[in-house]
Order: sequence, then C-alpha cells, then structure tokens
Amino acid sequence: MMKLTILGYYGAYPHDGVGTSAYLLEKDGFALALDFGSGAFLALEKHVPFGQVDAVLLSHFHHDHTADVGVLQYARQLNGFEDLLPIYGHSALGSLLVDGVGEEHLYADGETFEIGPFKIKAFRGLHPVECYGFVIDDEVVFSNDTGYFDGLAAHFEGAKLGVFDSYNANPKAHLMVSEIIEIAEKAGVEKVLLTHLPQAGLGSVELPANFVLASDVEVIEC
Repeated sequence: MMKLTILGYYGAYPHDGVGTSAYLLEKDGFALALDFGSGAFLALEKHVPFGQVDAVLLSHFHHDHTADVGVLQYARQLNGFEDLLPIYGHSALGSLLVDGVGEEHLYADGETFEIGPFKIKAFRGLHPVECYGFVIDDEVVFSNDTGYFDGLAAHFEGAKLGVFDSYNANPKAHLMVSEIIEIAEKAGVEKVLLTHLPQAGLGSVELPANFVLASDVEVIEC
C-alpha cells in the first residue's frame, strides 16, 4: 500500500497559502519526496519531520518543482545529519545540490530503477526543458509537466491512479483538461488526480466522476 500526500499543487507560484508541485510518497516505512517546489518544506512538516525524508526524485529543474530542495538540504546540514540525502535527477543537479549534504543520482529516459521499495520507470515528456513522468510500482503514474504527444496514454495503461499536471493553458507545455480526459479514458485509468493547478481555477470544466482536484484532497492511499 502506497500513501500519497500532496504538499503543494499550484503551477508556477504559490497562492493563498498553498505551494507549488510537491508530493510525499510513503511505503514500507520509506518516504520519497517527488518534486519539492515552493512551500514544500513547511507543508512537509505538517505530516512528517523533515529528517524522515529518505530520498528526493525530481521530474525537471523548473523552480516551481525544485524551489525547496536546497531548503531541505540546509535543514539537514544545520541539524547535523551526517548521511547524504539521495537526490535523483535526469542530469547533473548543479546548484540544486548542497555539497556534503545531497548525493546525486541520475536516471535516463526509459530506465527502470529502484528507490527504496519503489520501482520507477522514467519517460520523457514534452516541455520547454527536459522533463520526465514516472510510472511507480506499475500502478501510479505521474505525468508531470508535459504537453500532449502521441504515445502518452500508453504510459497510463491500467493505472490505478493517474496524477496529471494541468495548467489548462499553453498546450505545448502542459496538458489541457480535455486532453487528460481523453488519455484517462483511452488508458483505462481508475482514478485521476488533477494537480499543478492554475491559480484562477480550471473554470467551468465538467469532470468525469473518477476525477478529483488536488485542492479537494490531501492524502490518497493507493
């Protein structure tokens, strides 16, 4: 059983006390942060102490997905943590890595790798910068930032939970809600979580019964 806690769900910038893209995945006593945007550190501490995060997985390096990665490392540094925090990215982490605190791990497109008890497959999305979605334990799939492309639905086939980023604008960089509905229906996704939401809301979009907004739920067990 996996527990998904939503730490932030806005795209681009925090709004009304809620941060940007950040999630905590827990399984078998292991805590994995998937993206860690602005406000993630404060939200995390409402659920678990920061020292209980065992690893960080980053989809890409835009600030709304990485802003608090350095903050998490500084907290470990100032509180005397001696073990290195594994941080996974698709290329060199550069300034995101605090020397002597974080430990760089790289993944590649199409690669299946393990982080603690999680089996993860990375697939490249369509975004202005290199960005990846993740299939986790063959049951939970994160689109992360991507525009629509042929073959995207295949990554979601049979998923119990599909987590889709949608700014519902700029379709070359993000998915439109109409596209997510199409993908979910084609792939047979059991439950859809819409996140990376626009600050003004999605408007008068009618959502299928198996869709839920990240603003309406904080924890999902799957």
